[in-house]
Amino acid sequence: MKLGIVTIGQSPRSDVIPEMAEIWGRSVRVVERGALDELSDTQIRRLAPRPGEYVLVTRLREGQEVAVSKQKLLPLLQQCMDEMARMAVDAVLLLCTAPFPSLDYRGMLIRPQEILFSTVTALVEQGTLGVLVPSAAQERQAYERWAEAGLEVVIASASPYCRSDPAHAARRLAQAEPALVVLDCMGYSRRDKEKVQTVVRCPVILARGLIAHVVAAMAG
Repeated sequence: MKLGIVTIGQSPRSDVIPEMAEIWGRSVRVVERGALDELSDTQIRRLAPRPGEYVLVTRLREGQEVAVSKQKLLPLLQQCMDEMARMAVDAVLLLCTAPFPSLDYRGMLIRPQEILFSTVTALVEQGTLGVLVPSAAQERQAYERWAEAGLEVVIASASPYCRSDPAHAARRLAQAEPALVVLDCMGYSRRDKEKVQTVVRCPVILARGLIAHVVAAMAG
């Protein structure tokens, strides 16, 4: 299976893909592109979110964290989708858990947000959902998005890119005694999940792990 991977930051995502590839084995060949690949530092700074804009947090090629406006990023993401269409990949994975309903891709587009949401609503019918996001600037928008599941929602933030301790943020979630916790960013690692799990003592869904297994099932 030839899989196109599109990140909202810069490729290659050496912090994410190797861990996912452990699940895929040799059944998946990867082609990566990033919305910010061809941009200068100055151009990237111009994408910074203004008040009221949807905040996205991602990683640059050398490991730096950057916040960008979803609205400003959309044309760049669409360019990546168009390029993937020309490369004749079998499917495209959008490496972000934010919703992107307006992206146009005529082939198979794997949208992590929809898979995460469907999985959570299938597993938890009542109780409290804990959600961890990278930045405090994202907490309100994450709450509004996950509240649509009809559950009580508690949000905390810890960056997967700036050596923040997710266990510290998880204590805020643990106080609400959640039935399930979602690590709502593809940047969170298996190690982050382990740290959170020791604190919340309930099932924890790691976005990259869930999506990697979906791709593995597709690849056979």
